[in-house]
Amino acid sequence: MASARKKPAPPPPEAREATAILVSFLEVALHALLYARELYTPAAFEPREHFGVQTRMCRHPGVRASVSAVLADARPHIAAGSIESLIVLVFDEQGNALEQFCFDVNIAAPPVESSMFGLNAALGEALMRIAALDRTLPRLPAGCFFEILLDVHEGGERAEGPRPEHGTTSILDPDSPWTRVSSTDPEAALWSHARFAPALPSAWLGVVRAGSLELWVRMQRR
Repeated sequence: MASARKKPAPPPPEAREATAILVSFLEVALHALLYARELYTPAAFEPREHFGVQTRMCRHPGVRASVSAVLADARPHIAAGSIESLIVLVFDEQGNALEQFCFDVNIAAPPVESSMFGLNAALGEALMRIAALDRTLPRLPAGCFFEILLDVHEGGERAEGPRPEHGTTSILDPDSPWTRVSSTDPEAALWSHARFAPALPSAWLGVVRAGSLELWVRMQRR
């Protein structure tokens, strides 16, 4: 059933820089993830340097446009602080969820002292761990596909409370609402329930804290 999302209020000036950095990282990270898990043919990717590390970006215009469209849809929600997570779900050919990659974001965390060099280094380390997935995880079966979901809180409010502990819970609670992002029409979002089982162990791929920006990158697999 289609549901119109509440449009977030314009972000305060201090949120714009943090949002720009975060969206830039998410774009690079999504391309790196698609390459590492071979969700598109590796021949379609070319080497690039971002955040001080070598990574891979897809050359295919359709893939680039799809990723950019998803992030353009997410950007105002990130800036408004109303998004908790961006999730990449990987399914097998029969539609069974195999893996999920969670980018838990917050641009209004309690400030910590940081430098641009330290921020780039932390984001680069997270990218390197994503790039290493092709060596640390089993190869996916043929015919896999993925979906991107945004956890956008009802009413535009962030959920307060402790972050899930390592190895105890899934961010994809089947009772919580999710916005399904279509790569061809990101404005046509549908409320749906996540299909990934809860209570699976998490592997942390990176934790970044700089200024008021907070990013936790983690993965779960069956």
